[in-house]
Parts: sequence; C-alpha cells; structure tokens
Amino acid sequence: MQANYYADFAVATPQDPDLDKMILRNQVYHILHGAFRQLPATFALALPKKKPEVLRVFAATADQLMQLIAMVKQHWTVRDYAVISPIHDVSAHQGPWASYKRFRIPTAKSDRNAKDGHSSLKERRLREAQHQRMPYLQIISSSTKQRFTLFVQQVAAEQAGDGLPDGYGLARADQPFALPDLP
Repeated sequence: MQANYYADFAVATPQDPDLDKMILRNQVYHILHGAFRQLPATFALALPKKKPEVLRVFAATADQLMQLIAMVKQHWTVRDYAVISPIHDVSAHQGPWASYKRFRIPTAKSDRNAKDGHSSLKERRLREAQHQRMPYLQIISSSTKQRFTLFVQQVAAEQAGDGLPDGYGLARADQPFALPDLP
C-alpha cells in the first residue's frame, strides 16, 4: 500500500446534545466503507489514538482521495456531521509507522465448541481489547444486516510494507502494510 496522501474525516461537535460523536463517527465510517468497497484495495484507514473522532484515510494518489471525497461528501451524514480536511502529502514520510488491523473477537458459538474449562476465548479477547483501549467501530453489514463491533489494533511497524487493505481499509494478516503514524 502506497500511503502517500491522506485526508481526515473528523466528526464535528453536533449541535444537538442528544447526538453522540462516536455514533456519528460510526455512521460516517459506514459511508466511507461503502466507497472502499466500490474501489477495493485503494484506501487505508487509520484511527489516531489522540483524536478518537477522526477517521484518517490514506491513498496512493491525491486524485484517489479527491474521488473518494466526491463520492461521499454529498451524503447527508458526511455533509452535516463531518469536516473533511485538505489532502496532505506524506510521501516523504520516513517513520514512525503503524499498522492498523482487525482484532478478531470470536463468536459465542466458537466458544461453545471449546473443550477447555478456562474462560472463553471471546471473554479473553474482549478483555485484551478493553485493556489496550483499542478503538472500535460499530458496523452494520449491508449484506446480512447484522450488527457487530470491529476492534482495530494499532501495531508499531518498522517499514511501510506493500500489502493491500481489506474492505474495511485495514491491513490483512497475509498482506501486511503500515501507514505513517502521525499525531
């Protein structure tokens, strides 16, 4: 993944006190995810730890980011609740790097099939995600309409790598890559 450019999609503070920024961030991500699926392996997602309301999207070219922005900016959720930053060039970035990948939590069914008497793998993985304060996104599957939580694990990396992002914009285990770790 060539992560030469990025744009931030920051959730603005809603004027309605009943609206939660993290719920709005999930809704903005849902729109971005739809665009990611239309242009597979083009965009990578970073969730900056110090800016929980920000979805940072990387691409190889500024034109790809402009295309993404054009695809999503008129959707009412993005238009009304997100502020899109200018596109930033980070092609000269020399480090540090971070890889953002899905942290899988097994289903309850997989725990029922476990034979050991210890605490369930699901419980252990949830505790680990909470202990590390991993950011997460609430997803509603477009195909099955099921709701699930996608935890994102940030791991320091030595170099960028050349893997391709999955449909969520995250690094895959079999195709790792890292993005510029920016403040």
